[in-house]
Parts: sequence; C-alpha cells; structure tokens
Amino acid sequence: ALAKQMMERPTVQARGPAETFTCTPKQYYWLLDNPDSAVTAWRRLGAKCVSIQKRGPGKFGYTDGSGSDVTWETIHQGPGVRIWFAEGKVKASSVLPLVPVKALVILRHEEGKTQDGVVYVQHYAEVIIHTDSKAAAGVTKLMGQSAPRLAEQGLGQLQLFFSALSCYVDRHPERIELLFRPAK
Repeated sequence: ALAKQMMERPTVQARGPAETFTCTPKQYYWLLDNPDSAVTAWRRLGAKCVSIQKRGPGKFGYTDGSGSDVTWETIHQGPGVRIWFAEGKVKASSVLPLVPVKALVILRHEEGKTQDGVVYVQHYAEVIIHTDSKAAAGVTKLMGQSAPRLAEQGLGQLQLFFSALSCYVDRHPERIELLFRPAK
C-alpha cells in the first residue's frame, strides 16, 4: 500500500543512465548486499564517500554532518531487479530544514557476454521520493526540472559507486583481500 501511494503521488521521480561494465556478476551482487564494505574499499582506494553503517540484518544507513539520517533495506530481490526502501530525514541544503522522506530505489540489472566471451553487467536505477513535508514539496515545485535532474545525478553516483568498484575488483583480483579485509 505504501509503495502504491508513493508511486501515485511522488514528490520527485527520476531515472539514472544505463551503464554497461565488465565484472564478475557474483561480486557485483555481493557489493549491492554489503554497501558498508564497499565504502571501506573505496576509502582504501583513496576516495571520499559517505559513511554507511550496518543497522541490522539487511539494513543499512547513513548520516551526515547536516543531520540527515536515512535507513534502507532490500524489500524485493529477483532476477534482474532489486528494490530498496529507504526512509529517514534529509537536509538537502543549508537553507532547508530536515525533511522526512520515503524512497523506493529500483535497480534493474542484467548479465551478458560479448561475442568474445567477456562477461558484463548492464544496470540503471530509478528513484521515487515521497515526502509529506509542505516546505519540501513547495521547494521542489519552485525548482521545477532541477529536482529530477539532481535526483538523476544522485542515481548516477549511486550506480557508479557499485559499477566502478565491481569493474576495478574484476581487473585487480589480487587487491580483493586488501580492500575488503575487516577494519582492526
């Protein structure tokens, strides 16, 4: 019922770009299930990322210095699709208050092989964001097409977070142990 309501009355809806990348699909799916480990790997590669913490079986969350706090979990996982449900409070900019949000992120993916046998994954994500906050809805209306474009950019970053690391690990399997070993 909640998903239907969100889809019927989204505050923002967007789709990320389709990406195709070589990787071991099993590793890609593992990263989707372990985003906290992906953050550790990215940081060991020198990247700056948001902090993602495990918040229970299959649940993850992030906080930032502005007061945002979002938790998500996989609510559907099937061939070619994974759906995450997220909820929490987000501070989109320094001039806006914290806004309660609910979101569905639908990640579509498929595996394939090139004619010469190279395995690849193609994916894209969609997001449906819903808030009952009148202030946020008003700002979104004022932003016009900027709000969906910002959401598309965010989806592009989310997709790259998983695709680039999957591709890197596929090309450098000797670094897996170093990148994913537990912190001391």
